[in-house]
Formats: sequence, C-alpha cells, structure tokens
Amino acid sequence: MARSLQIAGTGLIVIVCLVLGFIWLRQSAQNGHAQPLQDKGSPPSPFFRNWDKPALAIVLTGQMHGYLQPCGCSEPQLGGMARRYNFLQSLKEKGWPLVAVDLGDLAAASGPQTLFKFETSVRALDMMNYIGVGLGKNEFSLPLFNLLGFKANYKRKEPPYFVASNLDHQETHDLIKTWVLANDAGPKVAIACLIGPSVGKQIEKFPQVKLAADNGKVIETVLKEISKKDPALVVLLYQGSETEARSCAAFSADLHNKNPQIPKVNIILSLEREEEPSGQPRWFGETMIIGVGHKSRNLGVVGVFPKDQGQAFDMKYQLVSIGPEWQTLPGKEAANPVLQLMEEYAAEVKNRNYMFEFPRTTHPVQLSYPNAFYVGSEKCGKCHEHAYKVWQSSKHSHAFSALVNAKQPSLRQFDGECLSCHTIGFEYLKGYADKTNDPVKNKILENVGCENCHGPGSAHVKNTHDQKLHALMNPFKAKAAENPLARKHRLDQMDHYCQKCHDIDNDVHWSHAPFQQKWGTIAHPTPPEPTSGKESEP
Repeated sequence: MARSLQIAGTGLIVIVCLVLGFIWLRQSAQNGHAQPLQDKGSPPSPFFRNWDKPALAIVLTGQMHGYLQPCGCSEPQLGGMARRYNFLQSLKEKGWPLVAVDLGDLAAASGPQTLFKFETSVRALDMMNYIGVGLGKNEFSLPLFNLLGFKANYKRKEPPYFVASNLDHQETHDLIKTWVLANDAGPKVAIACLIGPSVGKQIEKFPQVKLAADNGKVIETVLKEISKKDPALVVLLYQGSETEARSCAAFSADLHNKNPQIPKVNIILSLEREEEPSGQPRWFGETMIIGVGHKSRNLGVVGVFPKDQGQAFDMKYQLVSIGPEWQTLPGKEAANPVLQLMEEYAAEVKNRNYMFEFPRTTHPVQLSYPNAFYVGSEKCGKCHEHAYKVWQSSKHSHAFSALVNAKQPSLRQFDGECLSCHTIGFEYLKGYADKTNDPVKNKILENVGCENCHGPGSAHVKNTHDQKLHALMNPFKAKAAENPLARKHRLDQMDHYCQKCHDIDNDVHWSHAPFQQKWGTIAHPTPPEPTSGKESEP
C-alpha cells in the first residue's frame, strides 16, 4: 500500500511538473529573439517557439488575387498588406535578416480596378523590400509588358523583380529576370520561378506569352547559372500544383546527384488548391515544399539555421495568420508607409470613378419587365409598413454608413468592390451608381434594402396585383408553392443567396448560427403573422 502511494505521489509530482513546464513554455519569451511587437499586458505571441535567432528568415507569400486588405465588415478577418508590413517590421526589429518573395497571382482575375490594384500591390511589395515575385495566370491576363510605365514609383534602386525562368524573351524587359540573387544580409539566396504544365496550358490563350518547351532543360540551365554565384540556398517559386512541384524536386535532386556542382533546390513554394493552407511543409527528400493558401491571409516563414562550419543549414517552418493583432495602432499610422499607400489607393479609386465602370447585368425581373427600375426602401414602406419597420431596425438599413465610417483606409463608399454588398442593385441595370442615375436616385439606393432580395420594384408599384411579378420578386416562395418538396429546401436556398455577401471572408461569423435563427431577426411576412413565440416562416 505504501509502495502504491509512493508511486502515485511520484506520478502526481511528474504531472504537476509537466503542466508547469508547459505553462512556462507558453508564457515565456524563450530566447528573447522571436516575440513580435505587442502592447504591454497583451499575451505573448505563439509564433516561433523554440527558435533561436536565424541566420536568415525567408518570408513566403502568394496567390493574393487582388486582396489588398480586409473589408472590415467582421472580425477576425485575415490578411492585408498594411498588416503584413507590421509583421515584417516586427521581425526586423528583432534583428532577423529577411528575404521576402511572392509566388505571384498578385492580380485579381477581373474587374475595372484590376490593373491599378496590381500596380499598388507591387509598390507595396517594394516598400516591404521584396526581392522576387513570380508571374501567375492572373498577371498574364493584364497588359503585363507595360510594367515599365510605373517603374519610377519604386522606392528602391533594386525593386522587386518579376521572375519567370521559362518565359521566352524576358531579357527585353528589365523588370523581368530569369532568376535573382538576394545577398544583402545573411546567406545568399537564389530565387527562380518556373511556370508548370498545368498553368502553362491556362495561359496559352495569351498571345504575348511564349514559354520554353522543355522545363527540364530550363531547370538545368538555370541551376548551372545559379551555381556560379555559389548561393547557400535555392528557392523555387513554382506556378503549378504540389504534385508537379514534387516531380520538379525529384528532377532537380537527380541533377544534383549526377553533378554535385549543380545546387539543390531547398525550398519550393507551389500553388495551393485549398484556400486554407496546411501548417506543415511537405518534404520531398531534402526539399521543403510549401503552400500558403489564398488571398495572402497567411504567410510562411522559413528559418535558416547554421548546422556546422560548412554550408549546411537546418530549416524550420512557421505558418503565420495575418490577423487583427497586426493592425496599425491608432496614432501610429504615419509609421506604416503601406497603410499610407492604401489611403492613396482609396483616394485614387474615388478620383477615377471606378465605381461607375463595374459591369451591369439584367435582373430576372427586368428580363420580363424591361423598364423596371429600383425605387428605394422608403417607397416600399409606403405599403409594407411592417416589413419596413423590421428593415429599419436591422443592420441592413445602416450598411452604407459602415463604408462612410471605415478607417485604414477610408473612402470605402467609393469602392465598387464594397458597394456591391452595401447598396441596392449595384450589379444590375438601374441600380446604385448606374451611369444613367442622377445623384438623387443614387442617394435613395444607399444601404441594403428590400430590392436587394426582391429586385427592382417600379413595376410592382405600378401594378401591385401582378401575380407573375409576385413570383419573380419572391422566387423562393413561388417555388415552394409550386412544389411542396421545395419548401424543405427553402431556407437552404435563402441561406445560399445571402452568402453572396455574407461569405466566409466578409462575415466570418455567418456559419456560427443556423440560418433559421438569422432569418428570425429579419422575417417580415405580409400581412404580419400573430406573435406566437415561434420564428416566422420565410
């Protein structure tokens, strides 16, 4: 019995020690090198635990798809170039030598602001001292070879070069390189970029793009050129899938094995099919393969640590989410040049009147009633008093003021990418900011109102008894009436419709509650249903 108690007591002591040790590891700064900037009293950062100061930190980003900044409609949204600047500064203030590279697909796929956003993105990368940027499918859809036109906007003598190792004739454009070398601080790093077969097929339609036919030959040629500079590490930006990246890693490893003078490819940053990346790198032999997800909501940091007196290094990897903790603090805005650039971007979007350039489509109501136009929620409230009161008490009735009051940056009320979810009918003919509307008409279409869901209401105002029009303005209700089985899926259909704006990026809390509960806050049947303690049917 005594022996059992002694064992139990010893076990309890061990457990207590483990728990205390775990708490210490979480709360302590470890070595004093890796804690990012934070206010006094805030919890210590979970980043880079058990890292000593690296000889070099390689920051990896990509697939931004034009996502310059979070919209600010909910928290905690991730990403944003101004926040990324603050993160990089926190590492610099720890004395970490940095090399920053981007995989490409900086540009959005489409939209009137696409080229201007791309130029702004490159200027931001310049401010963050990026070394190399890959070229992706979205870049090739732009007038890419006009890039020299905004070269004068760069802050540095050596700007972030575009890298495309298998793009023919890039030598005629002094911002496009076959490969680049970063050697200002820490071990020398060579950066190349290869456009893989899957992406190559997608960009064949662009006549200005000519890719080398044999990627294997390109890799061998580029690595031989790189070897002349004797880099400590080789980073390959791979515009292709992880599967293709693994094949590339195998090919380059075989080249090194046959000829040790050809350097190894140490890190491959490949395209990520999923929006949310894995926090762990994938290894193929001695090559670390990484994906960082979409919209630059996350970035990767590879720490390079000397192993011995030779050229060998150990590498550690950390995925970092760029969340609200990296927001510029009030009163510190002037210290963040990227934030100032975002303000300039917002002002220029306003000055160029981009919101009037967004494409307009015909609403289903307008297909049957070509002259139908939007009348505003107050007009609807003249007859639908109960529904109007429900709308007035909802956040939808104040949606436009959220843009007016936005900060970091301001002027969101002039950005069509925001207006599409904060005004009435922006994407349709006769909706908000249609060129044919006068200022008074635009004013009554501010906020999210009745016609966002029901379509332009002028034809209904003219003839309130048109049953065909009723069906067009209440499509989910009409389908349920025609088919009883459709009623079972009615809430799901409405939920899907709402997610055009309440998607995972803009409303991060949307999935936290069932749609029936959300609908209960804005249900507005006409005539009003008697209060029964039950949520109204849509």
